Amino acid sequence: MAAPVLINRRAGRAGPRMLAALRAATPRLIVTDSAAEADEALAELVATGARRIVLGGGDGTLVAGLAAIARAATAHGAPEPVVGVLALGTGNAVARTIGARAPRPADVGAALARAEVAAPIELPMLDLLGRRAPFCGFGLDAQLVADADAVATTLARARVRLPAALRYALAVPLVSVPRFVRTARPTVTIHRRGAAAHVDGAAATDAVLWSGACTLAACSTIPYFGFGLQMFAFARTRADRFQVRAGDPGLGEVVASAPAAFRGRYRSPRVHDFLCDAVTLALDRPAPFEIAGDVVGTLASVDVRLGRAARLVAV
Repeated sequence: MAAPVLINRRAGRAGPRMLAALRAATPRLIVTDSAAEADEALAELVATGARRIVLGGGDGTLVAGLAAIARAATAHGAPEPVVGVLALGTGNAVARTIGARAPRPADVGAALARAEVAAPIELPMLDLLGRRAPFCGFGLDAQLVADADAVATTLARARVRLPAALRYALAVPLVSVPRFVRTARPTVTIHRRGAAAHVDGAAATDAVLWSGACTLAACSTIPYFGFGLQMFAFARTRADRFQVRAGDPGLGEVVASAPAAFRGRYRSPRVHDFLCDAVTLALDRPAPFEIAGDVVGTLASVDVRLGRAARLVAV
């Protein structure tokens, strides 16, 4: 029997043509409008013995889906199904990592058929705040997400909805850059809580790996942030470690380094990279914190450790 397909209706690429193509391609399409709906649907699928479930959306949809599936599997004493990744979101960092590309509506049936028989990929994940996720962090990226969300909220009051790319295009020059220039960044301290090494292989034995102004303090098991930005070129160096990247570059360096960052080649004396299995990211004052492209709150400290791998297939 074909794997059920669960779609986040708010995903950027889940338009009418894609949904029509999916309805034609699978007898078990579930379209959800809220996290609660998705949780309920996934719990039922796990309880009834689904061995593969396709999730259509972005990185946030995947993280929420993995959490719901894990809860249901524990509750029913069932194995976690393999998860198919259908790239319909904005960032799609996990999809890029495992080789999934957003299919055209005409090709989605063939993509689903290939995913039915594809061998799963064991993708390491972070464990933090009760979730498994591919990346997380404080700093400029999290603030950009928070600012884009604020722009979306403001526009919604005027009954205006814009694609994510346009929300970012408005938020960056109008909100994020002025704040970065005028406001002192919080100080972040990266505390080692387990094994750690520099990316060149040298051991990192100090209790504090790095401390400084927080332009970025992030952890990842995959190379990508959203939009194809390869911020974590060393994330897949070791299966038993994740990459920690922290630094305090100023606005000029951030802008000038963007082309190198998209290619995974951004290195700087102001940026510090480690391979770790457990750390604490601590700020001297609360700031937006993101998990897989979604701001989950304004926090001052987060414990991050290497978690269980997710079993994924590219759709």
